Amino acid sequence: MECSWTEVAELREAQVLRNDDDRHVQDTSHNESPEAPGHSHEPAHGGHGAGESSNREGSSSMEESSGGHGHAKMGGIAKCDAERVGDSDLTFRVASIFIVLATSSVAVLGPIGIRKWTRIRKDGLVFTAIKQFGTGVIIATIFIHLLSHAFLQFLNPCLGELSFESTATVIAMAGVFISFLVDYAGLRYLSSRAKHGTSTDIYPSRILAPLQQRDMKSPRAIERDLAIWDQEGIAQHEKEKLHVMIMEAGMIFHSILLGVLLTVTPAANFTVLFAVILLHQLFEGLALGARIATLWHPTLLSKLLYGVAFAVTAPIGMAIGLIVRHTFNENDPRTIQTVGAMDALSAGVLIWVAVVEMWSEDWLRGELSNADWKEVSVGLISLGGGAGVMTVLGIWE
Repeated sequence: MECSWTEVAELREAQVLRNDDDRHVQDTSHNESPEAPGHSHEPAHGGHGAGESSNREGSSSMEESSGGHGHAKMGGIAKCDAERVGDSDLTFRVASIFIVLATSSVAVLGPIGIRKWTRIRKDGLVFTAIKQFGTGVIIATIFIHLLSHAFLQFLNPCLGELSFESTATVIAMAGVFISFLVDYAGLRYLSSRAKHGTSTDIYPSRILAPLQQRDMKSPRAIERDLAIWDQEGIAQHEKEKLHVMIMEAGMIFHSILLGVLLTVTPAANFTVLFAVILLHQLFEGLALGARIATLWHPTLLSKLLYGVAFAVTAPIGMAIGLIVRHTFNENDPRTIQTVGAMDALSAGVLIWVAVVEMWSEDWLRGELSNADWKEVSVGLISLGGGAGVMTVLGIWE
């Protein structure tokens, strides 16, 4: 996909050494008089030839030691031409689209089905484990996958020197700010709608209705009617729905990019990367599906639409990648800038959602703030497990 931190450092060091060597040769040629009688240039040429031979050997060694990554090296300098993607494994690449679609669908729709057709409570141990595992997955995705990849994109030697080295972090910061603004504006809108009694899901008059008038034998009806209202009159389930929508938006951008980059990957790296992205979609799908499943909404169809929107994004990106596989150049400066910017922006959006609306909300103000130690232990283990799994996957992505 992109150079590692070590490769970037090696490439830059090799470039500096090469430039110093060229300057030394120019200075020597300038200072020596070509008319000096009896002066032989043979030793100097011999020494320089030996230096070039040594440089070639070092460059060759570096190239061999850094194989398996997207940027080919030639003599210590990044090779920025497009890598040819053949059609020998085209059938497998097409089949991989449907495999990723099926895996993503099962992952994101599974928790929704469990919640709908079983008696498992949304605040029970099972959903606590799934939700916290998902939170850990998103946290690790942000820092191990998105931000790291954004940094590497902007350090790509094919892009040249950046005039501002903090480009990736500035874009990520902008993503956090955008996510905050959308969240804030959405909550202001919900608050205004609730104050004017225009909520389309739950009306205050129903919430304030006497309990004795409700069917106490219908837990689902009670759960629906007793949606929690905070001091501003905003339905808690509506706030959660807004947070899920912001979270899904960040994941969709990331999934499309993964799909494109997977199907334009050369055959030598395709199988390993396919397995990694398959697991990536599985865990991210579980993370999103658990949040969607615990939302209250009048229809199952709405939840399914949320899930399907995520499930199809990576396959759509893969289909786009297949179409452009012969012309796509991941080392083109415009491609590097686009991929790096989208990775950083997605990271920023998800930082706000994952840290503020998922992690902090669940543990400091949500059901885990006063949970018993059994549930807390399950939550902590699941949280660490999700982060750990995605961290390990980052080794191969």
